[in-house]
Amino acid sequence: MRKRDEQDDLLVKHVSARWYSELIKAIRDAHEKAPQFPDIPCCVMQGGEDRIVDKNAVRRWFDALQVNDKAYKEWPGLYHEVFNEPEREEVFAHIAGFITTRLLLHKQSF
Repeated sequence: MRKRDEQDDLLVKHVSARWYSELIKAIRDAHEKAPQFPDIPCCVMQGGEDRIVDKNAVRRWFDALQVNDKAYKEWPGLYHEVFNEPEREEVFAHIAGFITTRLLLHKQSF
């Protein structure tokens, strides 16, 4: 995974004070604007051992969403990149199930 990350030009490897300031601002804006989130299906998957983001803050943001169809899944023992964990097949199956269910429900409504 390290070798892959080193070769990924889109991965942020160095941060500046400006970058951090903008990140904090974006997080604050996301929390303040949570009630304005569009009413579309939303699935949030959070690593239970995430050391990059505060999982409690993520849950507070999720709970503030005024969305009719939303799902929150905390993955115990997983870290920040839940799709890159050894359990990734289970993670992919979970999100595939979420999407498939919504597509089938949408299809039935026509």
